[in-house]
Amino acid sequence: MRKLESIYRRIDEGEAIDDSPYSIVGLIVNYRTHSYRDVERLKLRSSRVEDKLEKLRSTNRIKGYIILSTCNRYEIYIDDTGNIDEVVEEIRGIYDEIGISPRIQGSRSLIRHVIRVLLGMESPALFEYEIVDQAIETLKKSSGSSSPILRELFREAIEASIEIREKLGIGGATGFHTLAIDLARRVLDIKDPSRWRVAVVGTGLMARKIIDEVKRAGCSRIDIYSRDIARSRGLAARAGAQYGDIKDLYRSIEEYDVVFVSTRCIDKPVLKIPRKARLSTAVIDISIPKCVEVEGGVANYYWIDSIQKYVEEDIEERIVRGVDEALDRLISRKVDEIDLKLRIKSYIEEVKNLYAETISEIMLKQIAKAHRKFNLTDREGEILDLVVRSIYNKSIGALPRILEGKLTQYFSRYMIKDLDPGESRYGE
Repeated sequence: MRKLESIYRRIDEGEAIDDSPYSIVGLIVNYRTHSYRDVERLKLRSSRVEDKLEKLRSTNRIKGYIILSTCNRYEIYIDDTGNIDEVVEEIRGIYDEIGISPRIQGSRSLIRHVIRVLLGMESPALFEYEIVDQAIETLKKSSGSSSPILRELFREAIEASIEIREKLGIGGATGFHTLAIDLARRVLDIKDPSRWRVAVVGTGLMARKIIDEVKRAGCSRIDIYSRDIARSRGLAARAGAQYGDIKDLYRSIEEYDVVFVSTRCIDKPVLKIPRKARLSTAVIDISIPKCVEVEGGVANYYWIDSIQKYVEEDIEERIVRGVDEALDRLISRKVDEIDLKLRIKSYIEEVKNLYAETISEIMLKQIAKAHRKFNLTDREGEILDLVVRSIYNKSIGALPRILEGKLTQYFSRYMIKDLDPGESRYGE
């Protein structure tokens, strides 16, 4: 209770609370900080990383974690309990095995990074929209392993990225699938997609987007291949395409102008390109890890790192001129806003947990006392327990609303709305 009383005293007396009550850290590996091949090698060890993180969470050494894994990044966000140096060192061993060192970011620097990621500023497809959907899906999947602070961070960063896009009217490629199709236009002799003969390996979201995109461009020959023939058949029926077993593609690859590969593989490649494949058949692989093996190296094979080289030639043309400065100002303001919200959220969680622990202890003692004093039957004891726990849950549930008002009032002198546009309360 002393810790609880200390927090309330500091708030009531208006005492400055400069130290951040939350502690978040990111282990960043992406195509910018490292390389696509580093991301690929790390993803091959993803199950070990997740097992390690889950063990740390289950033993209360960390409060929670979120892993944002896309075709060009593998980033771990951790809400720690004060021993982050030890935690990072324990996880770092897996990175050391493949000779890479993650970039470590924390606190406000990490908030800024997450906003930039969700704006598509850290993506090969500049200002892409797809990363927002990927973050939302990641947040859903992480409900059991994340923490209230990390969920708040991602929710607020998602909202911030959408608001900034709307304010500045910025937009870019819709996702990596558009880059793959743009690359095909570059490398094929036939520039018109309506005349392409296309094979797609995979039945996931990215494969479906590629199919939809080439269909919109007028392509009429699309064949879908997968290791799961039932899934190939289902997607082909929806897309009005043909389907086949992936083993058949090995023998018929020369029939196509371009083969798009977007699937998953761990132990061995999904597709082997035979030595005899003609040079005019382009194979564009946007899978991580790499899912294609080229026999003899004669085929026109492009992996993600190859796509990036072509993207960089056009990157400046895709940036909206004059938006850089305004973008940086808006990001700085959003960093301030999210930082304050995380502070409030952290104090709410801390006070709530302290109250819950104290009230639970009192409740159990009073129930036991009632049993002894009134000699309750089992049924009467169950009813008493049910009523008391209902009161307990409702009282704890009301705490966040009460505390949020009190804490918001305390932090009102820092509120961003009073700042001049572009000004940051804390600086960077």
